[in-house]
Amino acid sequence: MDNRHKSQLADQGWMNIVSVADVADASIPTVRRWVKRGLLPANKLACGTWRIRRVDLEAFMRGTPNASSSKELGDA
Repeated sequence: MDNRHKSQLADQGWMNIVSVADVADASIPTVRRWVKRGLLPANKLACGTWRIRRVDLEAFMRGTPNASSSKELGDA
């Protein structure tokens, strides 16, 4: 992924697993469990990495569902 694309994802509020773990003060395996259990909406890229919308993380941390989680990467 080139730097321009990474910048676009960040501007649209997309985060990777490591960033989510840092913001949520959780371990990377814990964030992966949240995603696997469907507790935290995420999109898996073709390269195998995950992206989580910042608004979905914020809703998860507040304990409220977020309707925007069904948006795909690039639809924003």
